[in-house]
Amino acid sequence: MESIDVFAPLASLQWVDRNTIHANDYNPNKVSEENLKLLIQSILTNGWTLPIVVRPDGTIIDGFHRWTVSGREPLLSLLGGKVPVVVVDHHGDESADVCALNVRQEGDGMAFTLCDRAAGRYEVTIPAMGRHNVANALAAYAAATRLGLAPEGVIAGLADFEQTGMRQKVVHAGGMDVIEDCYNANPDSMKAALAMFKEFPCKRRFALLGDMLELGDLSREAHEELGRLAAESDLYCLVTYGEQAKRTAVVAAAKGQKTLHANNYREAADALLNRIQPGDALLVKASRGMALEKALEIFYAEQKDARE
Repeated sequence: MESIDVFAPLASLQWVDRNTIHANDYNPNKVSEENLKLLIQSILTNGWTLPIVVRPDGTIIDGFHRWTVSGREPLLSLLGGKVPVVVVDHHGDESADVCALNVRQEGDGMAFTLCDRAAGRYEVTIPAMGRHNVANALAAYAAATRLGLAPEGVIAGLADFEQTGMRQKVVHAGGMDVIEDCYNANPDSMKAALAMFKEFPCKRRFALLGDMLELGDLSREAHEELGRLAAESDLYCLVTYGEQAKRTAVVAAAKGQKTLHANNYREAADALLNRIQPGDALLVKASRGMALEKALEIFYAEQKDARE
């Protein structure tokens, strides 16, 4: 039985029991099918008529919270035909209402052909890397166009999208590329970032990864799994920082990955400065509380001094 993704309007979440959500899993973004039913019941009870965007690839997402439901029909049954549903897919399924074909990374962003069964085909570029951001773009397009906006205007808006904070911000410094992605981190976003980075064009890949906070009892398992993922991500060198990230380093090293663990920001910056060269790329990612931008401040300052 297939699973589907659902992008539900954030405003509808106010009726969901947050305590129940947080008790279901180590990741507060993942909630049960029962909570999905509560959400949909709330949407219907409060007269919500905005479109819900659906994609058929495994989880149910509204951008901040996740649900899992078995099959599309149960969802449609719950909605009772009272809320518009748009099916999107970023893996090339042309049976979807909106899908992405020929997805590829170009420079600091992604390019793809957007196929809209209601409006035609469009060539799209977004200034954000990774296939997960293609999925986000499709969801935004589907919701906006079904609310009446012109496809051409929505696509132009996607092309002008700007990342905020340190969310996959690409900095060109000293002949190398630094991907600042240290605003937040969880197992899913770490996996997506490493998948993106594996395709990033460069001479050698370095990663500075820190703790993923607030994972509860599954923190150990999540950080060890991150080590396994890192070892499979074509990294030249992995630098870790944080108590939990020590587990990441141990597992990655056991898999043959060249690994260094830093005890402070100075050590993290030095580990990179002593090894990284023009043409290389660096991914920096951790939870916000790890403040890895402090290591980057030292890294940039020392780089600048060396050039002068």
